[in-house]
Amino acid sequence: MKTYKTIIIGAVAFTLMSYTVINDVISQLGLSQKFAQEHILKNLVGDFQNQPIDEDSYKDDGSVRFQLKSFKLPKMSNLTSIDKKTATQELCQYVKNYVNSQEFIDEYRKLRERAKPTSEPYRMSASEIQQMEQAIVEAEKAMKQAAAYMTAEQKAEAKKSMDLQKKEIQNMKDPTPNKTNWEKMYPENPETMVKNRLNEYLNLVSTVDFNAQLTTSGKYKKFAKPEYENKSLKWKAIYRAGKEANSVATAFAKEWLKGDIISDQKVSLNSSKNENSNSNSTQNSDENSSTGEKSTVDKLKEKKNNVLGKMKGKLGL
Repeated sequence: MKTYKTIIIGAVAFTLMSYTVINDVISQLGLSQKFAQEHILKNLVGDFQNQPIDEDSYKDDGSVRFQLKSFKLPKMSNLTSIDKKTATQELCQYVKNYVNSQEFIDEYRKLRERAKPTSEPYRMSASEIQQMEQAIVEAEKAMKQAAAYMTAEQKAEAKKSMDLQKKEIQNMKDPTPNKTNWEKMYPENPETMVKNRLNEYLNLVSTVDFNAQLTTSGKYKKFAKPEYENKSLKWKAIYRAGKEANSVATAFAKEWLKGDIISDQKVSLNSSKNENSNSNSTQNSDENSSTGEKSTVDKLKEKKNNVLGKMKGKLGL
């Protein structure tokens, strides 16, 4: 029995130690748990606006300003003093633990409700859309007739303009675009969103050139290849993290995708503390109960001895 108790205590201690190690990577990076979890959730969703979704939420113009609506990295300290490989593994596990916690589900639901659209943009009538589509058909005919007199650059520009108009007409056919994009960004089951984000990362990391050279320009460093300067903030963040850290993250993401993204059984990140607290309370309760029982037994023995003493006295023993 003693050996069994020792095994159980050892297992619990190891579990608590694991939670401490994983959580410790957050403090090593100079972040609070709440701040880290907020950034994990909002980066997974792709929404840092904290307001109902409107047209500006999903009209991607490729600018840094637009990208910052969906992706932000917290300022982290001590990055040079920690082991990147170990820290990345612990950070990945922390993200997975959080995503599988009840806290994540609760915060996701709050964020989803907060982002729910309260209005929809102007939509063309069916007849107006039909007129626009006919105009596009006529424009394409005219472009074919004039193709012989157009340069390659002019043709490319005309095609780009035509494609944009077609896309705009297609968007007009959706009477509730804000609601459509809200449901896309915030699916009822967040597992879909997390899975999409993991696949997005794997696709993007495969395109990053970790051997890209940098040049100094004033106070800043720039990529030697100008085309890399136009890469997205996410691409550049992956590059800055380095090949070693991303090799760990890539392996972790692939393994995560093999099983349940979010387990049906949710846990609380504070469960280990609560269980420990409950265990202590139970132990204290048992000790108090045991003390109480001993006290009662002692009293009964004392009472019995007193009675026997009186009887012996009366009998002259």
